[in-house]
Amino acid sequence: MRSLALLLILVNLIFFIYPKNHKISAETQTTTCFKIGPYKDLNQLKQIENQFNNQKVKIEQTQQLISTWIYLPPFKNRKAAIRAKYKLKQKGIDHFMIITTGKFKYAISLGFFSQTKYINRRIKELKAKGFHNFKQQERYKTNYWLTVKLPSEESLKNIKHVLCYEK
Repeated sequence: MRSLALLLILVNLIFFIYPKNHKISAETQTTTCFKIGPYKDLNQLKQIENQFNNQKVKIEQTQQLISTWIYLPPFKNRKAAIRAKYKLKQKGIDHFMIITTGKFKYAISLGFFSQTKYINRRIKELKAKGFHNFKQQERYKTNYWLTVKLPSEESLKNIKHVLCYEK
């Protein structure tokens, strides 16, 4: 809904820039492109895409890094994980957690980081203290964008029904 509101504002600005008596001839016809988004839900975006009759529309997908998890891979058993825990403490590393269930049972989580500078800082600290067997796992969020190419001012007037589209 927020994206639709932003698009409505954008189109209103365009109508404000082009006076009502301004005519565009076939020789001077220009195109205008809009990129709308991001959307999390592809189905919602496809509904909006369908409202752009005969316009050139393209859906793009982007990946946005949310966080990077740094961890020591799972140990054979609980006892081995506890030994690693004491080694971490001995070396001055206090912020960690032993995972007790699931796919990563007996792995040691060394933190989730959303900024590169903190990831690099943690990696540097681990290496400086003799830990080189850590792993990294990145988590991404998928965003979708709608790019619309409008060939003329007249087309802008024709998409008003899209901007007012609500489910």
